[in-house]
Amino acid sequence: MPGKLGLHFPRVLHLTGQAVLFDLTRPPLIVCRAFLHLVLGMDLAVNDLRVPLSALADEGVNISAVVPVSDLRPKDAALLPMTDVTVSGLLSPVGDEFLFHGFLKGGYAGVCDRCLVEGTEAFELDVTWTFAESIAAVMPEGEGLDEDDLDAEDLGVILIENSEIDLASAAWEELVLGAPSKFLCADECKGLCPGCGTNLNNSQCDCDEKREKDKDENQKKGLGQLAQLFPDLRPDDTED
Repeated sequence: MPGKLGLHFPRVLHLTGQAVLFDLTRPPLIVCRAFLHLVLGMDLAVNDLRVPLSALADEGVNISAVVPVSDLRPKDAALLPMTDVTVSGLLSPVGDEFLFHGFLKGGYAGVCDRCLVEGTEAFELDVTWTFAESIAAVMPEGEGLDEDDLDAEDLGVILIENSEIDLASAAWEELVLGAPSKFLCADECKGLCPGCGTNLNNSQCDCDEKREKDKDENQKKGLGQLAQLFPDLRPDDTED
């Protein structure tokens, strides 16, 4: 059965049991993605974070994707304890560079350092990334520097590989750097009672009262012992 483009996909129709119609008003890249997602069931979320230079117009491209953190993780990196990540912002060409400004949103998951209860700590990171095709494209002029004198990190840029801007790698680095060294289920978490281990977020124990009572008794006991050691210092309760 032909589609709007007049193309035949007999094998596709055999596999899916449905016709595939193309919208000629949509860009070819979008049509291709929609086709693959519908017919082949492919997950294209990560592709949204890898943008070919040929797909970038002068006005830039808006990015909005929700991806599992495992899809951002480099092959040999340890998995971060967190939920899905939302990447949103604008990627646009600026001279010989390409600038992305946007936000990363999600939540770090873990065991609270105070109350030992599993929870999620939400985050929102404001990020700006600069990409360039080569060191030479962003070398400072008039300073007599050679490409071998500086690397991409010195210049604050991310080098583009295979004519494709990889937002996924930049997002992963931000998530690693932003991971909390101390995980709290909430800023106001009260933690556990050091005496009995009660979670003070859920209930109140009487350990504080007991500690105050023991403190008063110890003070009285201490004063009594001093009085026995130094009877001459005992206060005279008789009146003149």
